[in-house]
Amino acid sequence: MTASWPPNTPAPNDALGDRDRRVAELEAAVLRERVARATGVPAELLGGDDEPALRSAAAAAIDWKAAAQAARPPTAALPAALVTGSIGVDMIRGPAQIRSRSTLAQMTPAERLAAWRRGELAEMGAPPPPPRRQH
Repeated sequence: MTASWPPNTPAPNDALGDRDRRVAELEAAVLRERVARATGVPAELLGGDDEPALRSAAAAAIDWKAAAQAARPPTAALPAALVTGSIGVDMIRGPAQIRSRSTLAQMTPAERLAAWRRGELAEMGAPPPPPRRQH
């Protein structure tokens, strides 16, 4: 049995093996970073030992991202410019308004009541009634 002195000191061959292993790890990290910069995929998502394997993993990640974005359901929300801009003013309307007393005078009482319930007299100062409660 051969003992090394001082104790717990690695043998010279072990130090060379550790150095070679560390150089290989650093070369792999540099290659992974290079492929990550070239493809735009984070280096943490890339797996592989050589450049073709890393590029293949990057292409798979890009394809997955494109498929995930295409699968998003469309929203029913309107763009803010449509609602608040000059385009939206004409498109979003309430009920047609009765604006003159002469038009109101030509209507029967039943027609006036129906117009009031539909909210057509709001601009004349008569807002529509609140919704009826269901019993």
